[in-house]
Amino acid sequence: MEFEPIEYDFEFEAKLKADRNSAVEWAKNILQSDFLILDTETTGLTKPCVIQVALIDKKANLVLNTLAKRNRFCPIGLEAFGKHRLDDVALLDAPNFEDVLIQIEEVVKDRPLLAYNSSFDKNALDFTCNIWGLGDFPYNIECVMQQYAKFVGNWDFKRKSYSWPRLPNGDHSAAGDILATLEVIRTMANSACT
Repeated sequence: MEFEPIEYDFEFEAKLKADRNSAVEWAKNILQSDFLILDTETTGLTKPCVIQVALIDKKANLVLNTLAKRNRFCPIGLEAFGKHRLDDVALLDAPNFEDVLIQIEEVVKDRPLLAYNSSFDKNALDFTCNIWGLGDFPYNIECVMQQYAKFVGNWDFKRKSYSWPRLPNGDHSAAGDILATLEVIRTMANSACT
């Protein structure tokens, strides 16, 4: 049985190294800014009403950690409850989302906003703002997971893009996940370029 020699793709290897280096540089640069990291917990993947929001600054100071009443059209799914353990009893004394949005705006102002999986958080925040009649969430959110995917470098040949890595040490609480996200940024920033 004969085997054909596999050609090594030096261009692809160079792309992986360049992408990893760009993730390292991104992390170093972002640590120089006055950013905030945001995470949400929601009622589930369908009708994802935000029921918890947390924000930290680059020094890991918790600047906001609040529950939010869910909209009556968004029941808490069993899978979501199984992860974050938030139910209607936990949300009984929580402010409505309009008040939570005011708290977010008071903290964020014009600071860069990051999240581990920003598309999920942005979609959930847009959905929640809209269901409460507040329009779209008024901020852009930069994605840490996209940078971390380049840093880790696991290429998915079927999708022709990087695989999305799980958040290391995330615990499915908004406060716990933002601390884990900050650690991911610091890990990338403390790595040498190749």
